[in-house]
Amino acid sequence: MNVEKKVIFHLKKALFYLPDYAEALLKLCNIYFNNNRSEEVEKLLDNYNKTNQTVGYIEALISINKGNYDDASGKLSKIITKNSELTYLKTAKEVEEQRSNKKNLSKYLEMLVDRVPENGWYYLELSKLLNPEIDYQRICYLLDTSIELLKGKLEPKISKIEFLWKNSILLKNTKFRKSNEQLIEELEILLITHPNDPSTILLLSEIYIQENSYSDIIRTLDKIYRKDDSNLNFIIGKALFEKKDYEKSIIYLNRIKKDPTYNFDSSFLKSIIFRILKDYKKSISNQKIAYESFDSHLRKLESKYKSLIENNDFQEAKKMIQQKVKARRNMSELCLDLYLHHEKDKGSHFYLSQSINIYSQNHKALYYMGLHHKNRCLNESLTYFIKSLQQEWDFYEGHVQIAECYEGIGQLQEAAKHRKISNQIRS
Repeated sequence: MNVEKKVIFHLKKALFYLPDYAEALLKLCNIYFNNNRSEEVEKLLDNYNKTNQTVGYIEALISINKGNYDDASGKLSKIITKNSELTYLKTAKEVEEQRSNKKNLSKYLEMLVDRVPENGWYYLELSKLLNPEIDYQRICYLLDTSIELLKGKLEPKISKIEFLWKNSILLKNTKFRKSNEQLIEELEILLITHPNDPSTILLLSEIYIQENSYSDIIRTLDKIYRKDDSNLNFIIGKALFEKKDYEKSIIYLNRIKKDPTYNFDSSFLKSIIFRILKDYKKSISNQKIAYESFDSHLRKLESKYKSLIENNDFQEAKKMIQQKVKARRNMSELCLDLYLHHEKDKGSHFYLSQSINIYSQNHKALYYMGLHHKNRCLNESLTYFIKSLQQEWDFYEGHVQIAECYEGIGQLQEAAKHRKISNQIRS
């Protein structure tokens, strides 16, 4: 008889004489769970009163074993209402993590912080679930406590810096706010003792991106660079693009694997680079790839936005809105380029309409739509030229065309006004 069989034998014997011996019952059931023998657990529980808390807990474990986390959550909630034993709380926390139920997870972490105040990880996890706009002071307290309790651990220090950076606008007039320069200095100090830590390096690179410090981005990410990492290839490729090192930028951008996260942005960027390098065939080819991947890219951004809102990460959600607007603006420019490339082809007007529908503030697209209507209907043409100038008043060509339209419909005073403005812009 091996050791495990001996343990099972003695646990069964203990339960025969002491049926309400909760610890023995739980240990026996855990052995069965570990050996994928859930049916043995269910048979065992048939002999017990269902109101028994240990039995209720084991039934919750059976639900977990079957992947029915909603049922387990309900069972554990009832048990914890009567008895907030540490084992129950830890299991409930794991269940809510599986369910992605932030409200319940936050509740159990609050209880765990009270029950085990020496565990810094609970403070750290709880800090990530609170709403910064309401609880920024408590979040800072939880982060500082986790740093103190988890001395020598890097994660709480990185989390504190990341929180201060992401919520810098919210914390602007508080004692907690730190400038990007201060945060960069703290991260650089951490890198002295942890020179190749990915989380430290990636956070530092994000702050450098915000500061438009492209040489520092490349220098920092070089420490953890891997050819097969699409994220690193995109960040470095974009930094090199901003430095106007186009040939090198293309090398990194070409290493990006096909991925909805990067297909649109990387192809859009490559289309611009190839146009600058006068390789128009490759430029158009990448425009088409970007065009085809736009919808999935926008859906991914929308999914991230919803997730951030659910997690009370409103500052990051605002940034995601900006990313969606930027994606629409880039797609609008791309559609306009495709229209201009296929201007003489039948159906090219579709790209121009799409450019305006995707981003209605694209003054150049509005201008070209005005040109498109000029030979058909001056009033329709005039409408688009006016909309174009509302977005970009100092647009020389817009004033020239609007002056011609006003002349065509007999409004000579308005025509003269716009000719004067166009001359002023040109001079």
